[in-house]
Amino acid sequence: MDPDKQASALVSGLARQVFFNDETISDDLMVEKLFNGDATTFAASKSRVVKVLTAVAASDMEAAQAERYLGAQASKKDGVTDAEVQALVKYWKKERSSVHDQLVKKSSWNDTLTGSSWRLDVLAQSQHVDELSEPSAIMEMKVDRAEGVGADVIRFEMSAAQVAEMVAEVDTIEAQIKTLTV
Repeated sequence: MDPDKQASALVSGLARQVFFNDETISDDLMVEKLFNGDATTFAASKSRVVKVLTAVAASDMEAAQAERYLGAQASKKDGVTDAEVQALVKYWKKERSSVHDQLVKKSSWNDTLTGSSWRLDVLAQSQHVDELSEPSAIMEMKVDRAEGVGADVIRFEMSAAQVAEMVAEVDTIEAQIKTLTV
């Protein structure tokens, strides 16, 4: 098999195994189809490719950064081959966002806020009410379920005091995050 096609199929198959848990792509299948039954060569290639592919994915590298990193890995003893570097770069340019999304999905075990919107409501004067009422914020939040089964939309109303209290809590959270990341 052509080394470039072999490397491309290997990278694609291993990525589907590692990131997308695709059970249809087995080691035995790749050994037979890509390496003509040579399990030893496959094991060495798999080890090299998975190591650098997971490093690139964990760092969520930009394409140019990944290309430099992979080039450096190729120059190391027992590093990835040139054909594997080309296949990895091509795969990463095409699939970076889907791999990133999959890693985020795997690492999130709670429900996730995926959208929010708000508006202000003020009751205008009417026949029965002589004064204007206090404005209130109407909030709507979309929450995707952790199990991946549907989403909930949560709607609620907040007074000005409640909004101020929530903003103060968010500021406290932000300050805590800053102390942990600096």
